[in-house]
Amino acid sequence: METGINVVLDWGFWTKSERDFAKQFYGSRGIEYEFHYISINDEEWYRRLEKRNKDVLEKKSDAYYVDEGLAEKFKSIFEIPGKDEIDVWVEQ
Repeated sequence: METGINVVLDWGFWTKSERDFAKQFYGSRGIEYEFHYISINDEEWYRRLEKRNKDVLEKKSDAYYVDEGLAEKFKSIFEIPGKDEIDVWVEQ
């Protein structure tokens, strides 16, 4: 059912194959989409992760805690997109 509202999906696009699948899926159904990417360096990524974990420990967030092992696993799985894959690229 079409509702005429925009949504943001913030999951599932860690690899090029997942992004390609989403483009094919939405495009084949006539659904408009844009991929946005915020490019940050590793130092900033770890800083944000430390803040997230602090908030989790202080019960300010119900997100899950990401320890060093999980952070490294995430880092090894994520494929940085090419600029040709992204509609809106933000450098930080």
